[in-house]
Amino acid sequence: MGEVLVPRLNDIRANSRPVVVLYDGDPDDRDIPDIGAVAGRLYDEFHTHVGDGGMTFATAQRQSWYYPSVPGGNLTNAKGRPFDTFVFPDSVYDGENSHFTQSNQLAAYPGYSQIYIGASGLIGAGQMVDYVNRVPKGGAVNVSIIRALNYGALDQQIGDKLAATVDEAKRRKFQAMLEQRRRIYGPHWGNDGRFDDSFRQEIRRPDEGREIVALWKSAEEVDIVNCRKIDLNTPEYDQKFDEAEYYTKTEPIRARQVAPGQTEVVRVKSGATSDTAHGDEWICTSIGGEEYKGPKDFYGIYDPDPARPGWFKPKYDPRKLIPLNEDVIFTTPWGEPQAIQKGGFLTKREIKDDKGRPTGQFERYGISAKDAADMKPISTIA
Repeated sequence: MGEVLVPRLNDIRANSRPVVVLYDGDPDDRDIPDIGAVAGRLYDEFHTHVGDGGMTFATAQRQSWYYPSVPGGNLTNAKGRPFDTFVFPDSVYDGENSHFTQSNQLAAYPGYSQIYIGASGLIGAGQMVDYVNRVPKGGAVNVSIIRALNYGALDQQIGDKLAATVDEAKRRKFQAMLEQRRRIYGPHWGNDGRFDDSFRQEIRRPDEGREIVALWKSAEEVDIVNCRKIDLNTPEYDQKFDEAEYYTKTEPIRARQVAPGQTEVVRVKSGATSDTAHGDEWICTSIGGEEYKGPKDFYGIYDPDPARPGWFKPKYDPRKLIPLNEDVIFTTPWGEPQAIQKGGFLTKREIKDDKGRPTGQFERYGISAKDAADMKPISTIA
C-alpha cells in the first residue's frame, strides 16, 4: 500500500484535484486484512486531508452486507473514522454495487480510475470488465491491477463459516468464495505470479483504431489502458520527428551478453512487447530497472566502464524524442507491438555500426517515461 497507493494519491493531490476514495464496504479487520483494511489504512494515512483538505472516503454497500457498529450509522475503519456510507436495498438496482461504481457517468469521467488489489474476487473481475465496456468510444481507460497474496487466515475464517452454517444459500456463497481463492493472487494472476489477461476476451468494444492493452508498471502492478493505434512510418510522424528536439543518454547502464549458441526471450514489461536475444547479443537494464534487448550497434552507443564490470557509459548518441499526451500502440522495427503510456516518448535514432559510425539508417520506437529519465536535451548540455 505504502509503495503504490499512497504515492499515487499524493500525486493526484499535488495537482490540486479533489479525491474521492470509494470502496465496497468490506470490514476493516487489521488481524485478517482484506480490501477493507486497505481502504481503512488509506483513511488513516490521509485523514487530516478529509473535508476541507479535498479528500473524501466513501463506501457503497447493499443492505444485506451492511453491518455498522452503530445501527443505522456510517461504516467506519478500524480506528472508528466514518466513511460516507451509501446503503441500497438488495435486488433493486441492476448489478447491485456495479450500478454505483460502474455507472456510465463515472466511466465517462476522465478523472475516474479503478484499482484492484490482490484477490479482488470474481465480482471485482466482472466489475472491471463492465467498467471498461462502459467507457465511451475513444475514452480513457484507467485501471490498475496490483498483485497481492491472499491472507491464509481469511481462508480459514471462511471455511469455519461454511462448516457452521446450515443455510444452503450461505453455503453456496462460502463455497464459491473458497473456490475463487484457489487463485492465491486473485482472478487476474496465475499461481506462478504471472498476469492473466484473458479478461480481454470479455471486452466488447467495437472501437476501430484503438486497442485495450495490459502494461506492466512493475513486477506486481499492471495498468489497463485504451491505446490509439498509430503508424510511426507515415508523413505525419516524418513531420513530427523533423520538428522534434534532439536528446542524448547521460547515465551509465548495466548490460550482459547472451552466451554463444543460446537464446533468451526478453519481455519489455512497461511496453507490453517482447524480443529474442541470441548468442553474443546484449540484454540491457534501463535506468528504470527494466531489461530490454540491446541494439545491434551496442558498442557504437556504449563504452565499457573499466571501474565497474558489467556497466557501460553512454557515448554521444543524439536521437529525436516526441513526448506523448495519450496512450498509443504501434508496430516496432523488430515486428512486435509496443504500447507506450501518456508521459512516455516516441524516439527516432540513427543506427551506428560496431565502430560507432553512422549508417544512414534510422529506427523508430517508444520508451516509457521512467526509461527516458537519463535523456537530456542536447541544447541543455554544456
